[in-house]
Amino acid sequence: MNSQNWPFETVEIACDHCGRFGRYHKATFLEVVGEQIELPQALEIVSQDCPHRANDLDPMRKVCRPYYAQD
Repeated sequence: MNSQNWPFETVEIACDHCGRFGRYHKATFLEVVGEQIELPQALEIVSQDCPHRANDLDPMRKVCRPYYAQD
């Protein structure tokens, strides 16, 4: 499914590893990630500034694991 087909008016993204939580209005989310991006890739875009993302030297450490938090 791509971002344009998201079924709710808001998009909630969370990460249990780093404690991050955010909520976007769907229109803002589409501006940030683009309308045709697949949802797994959209998570990568919105979490790219997380300090807990894997680095090239040790990809198994400090891995951010964002997910869509809607019920």
